[in-house]
Amino acid sequence: MEKPAKLPEISVPRLEVLPIFVVLFAIGISAAEIFTRASVWLFFTLTLFLVIFSLPEFLQRFRWQFLMAGAISAGIFYALIRVEPDYQFAELFKLDKVGGRLVGVFRGEYRSGKSGVLSFKMVDPIFEFEEQKVSIPVTVDCRISQAEFLPEPEQRYSCRGKFSITQINRAPVFRGIDLHPEEGSSNPGRLAGKIQQKIRTGLKTSLPRRHAAIVTGFILGDTTGISHEDRQLFKETGISHLLAVSGQHLMVLILLLTAIFHWLRIPPISRSLLTATILAVYAMTTSGSPSVWRAFTMYLCISIVLHMEATPSPIRPVSLAALLLLLHNPQNFYNAAF
Repeated sequence: MEKPAKLPEISVPRLEVLPIFVVLFAIGISAAEIFTRASVWLFFTLTLFLVIFSLPEFLQRFRWQFLMAGAISAGIFYALIRVEPDYQFAELFKLDKVGGRLVGVFRGEYRSGKSGVLSFKMVDPIFEFEEQKVSIPVTVDCRISQAEFLPEPEQRYSCRGKFSITQINRAPVFRGIDLHPEEGSSNPGRLAGKIQQKIRTGLKTSLPRRHAAIVTGFILGDTTGISHEDRQLFKETGISHLLAVSGQHLMVLILLLTAIFHWLRIPPISRSLLTATILAVYAMTTSGSPSVWRAFTMYLCISIVLHMEATPSPIRPVSLAALLLLLHNPQNFYNAAF
């Protein structure tokens, strides 16, 4: 008697919870635009109740509905507490000709004019005047007339002077008369700033000015020293993207480091830790866009999944990286680099 033919097994894919949560969380972040900041605690309470309602046994048939609604509500709540309201640039005109003290972090490269004026960019600036503190939401172009020393990147400084704001959608200018380092300020980018300064100095001493500016753009993503003619040439030839540090730069660096560490016979886990440390320093050294941190976060997530899971899934590292970037800054959702 012939045995019945064995039916082919049908493999049912396992439901991935993390990707579904991240998608719904992102939907909540995008939906937060239609709600006011005053409703933040309403969505916190709603999220809490939806999670609680998913626990009882008699509501098991509605568990997924409660959890999905809770993920959207959590995204709205998180966006409301983290995203600042849109700033109207016209509000900055109120600070025109106002004197006070500006505190911020120097980033990029300084320029010394013929008249002795030192120009540089200051990020995360706070303006103090008449016992008030105002957080400036844009980068400030500082011009110091009496600088006793040259600033180092990624370090915090303060200066006194007046704002000069004359045009919309253009970096406000702060004209100061002195420059002082902020004592006791701890900045995680201090080491990266010193490395950045070493790279700039080395390129300037070993290459002509024009070539040093271009190579600085390739390595650090800082294009402030490139002339208008060279910018136009890069644009016409279609290679302007080479001046923007992105995930491609990190991919090349990862392949190079992996090959070197493999040749040195370093164990896989130690290899990943060393690579992640070097990538973190490089990401802080560059004028990194969200694409740089996306690539760095992706490498961390993939390394963790490969070292910890027996059957790694390709979608879980992507979802975990997206969640971490959204938790760090919900506005990454609106950035094309994300």
